Amino acid sequence: MDFVTAWKATSIVLTGAFGVLGLLKDFKDKKTGQVTKWGKLSLAGILLSSGFGVIAQFKESSRQEKSRQATANQTLETVKDLQRILSRLDDLRVNVGFYLPCDNPKYKAFCLAMNSKTFVPETAWNKWPGGDVSLLIQVFVDAKEAQGFLDHPDARTATGDLMIWVKAAARNKSLSAFRWVENEQSVVEVSISNYVPEPSDIQTTGKIRSTLDLHGATVFITWPSDQPGEATLNDLRLGFFNLSTKSGERIFTDASRFERLTVQGETMYRLVFP
Repeated sequence: MDFVTAWKATSIVLTGAFGVLGLLKDFKDKKTGQVTKWGKLSLAGILLSSGFGVIAQFKESSRQEKSRQATANQTLETVKDLQRILSRLDDLRVNVGFYLPCDNPKYKAFCLAMNSKTFVPETAWNKWPGGDVSLLIQVFVDAKEAQGFLDHPDARTATGDLMIWVKAAARNKSLSAFRWVENEQSVVEVSISNYVPEPSDIQTTGKIRSTLDLHGATVFITWPSDQPGEATLNDLRLGFFNLSTKSGERIFTDASRFERLTVQGETMYRLVFP
């Protein structure tokens, strides 16, 4: 029996005992009408035992509330674990879009090769500088660790909780482009759609197991390139970015949350998932 239960039982017994005492002994002096010592003792005992009984009840209520809260928290964690199982990052797919500056000499031949068509013909990719698109996507769950990534002497050597190498190319149908007119200006967008990285191109620390873990996470997109003349983020503007899974679940953020940064002379984008 724990202390609270024992004290409640003792309090009931003492209250009853002092009550009986008050009945057996004269509560008041018959001549003077004053409370006798037995009456005072009985009254004090009843008040004291009743007071401790109330305290014990409050303690029990507090304990029950903590128990209910602990049960609720445990239930919530169980639900989250079930949601993580249902929202696992199986068959992860990457979707990225960039706006192309056709007035840049590096991309002028590619834009001309589109031949004013809405969708780029396969032959136009021969004019794409570098031939393919290689992105490094790093996701940090902790905002402080994300800031540390920027403060690192060599940002490229830092590792995120989730790292994805994207190696898109027109030859494997993971790279596409299309054109439209906006404010009487021709706009070209290069897109990586439903790109499925190789298992060897995905690294994780274990902190990100499902799309639930991505909410509030910070994402950095870099475009490592050491070859002159290749396409880089220095030239392009990020249009959209999202990740999707085999189940069709998608997590994305709007362009207003994209932040263009320059680290050690290289352009990168930082964004935060809602």
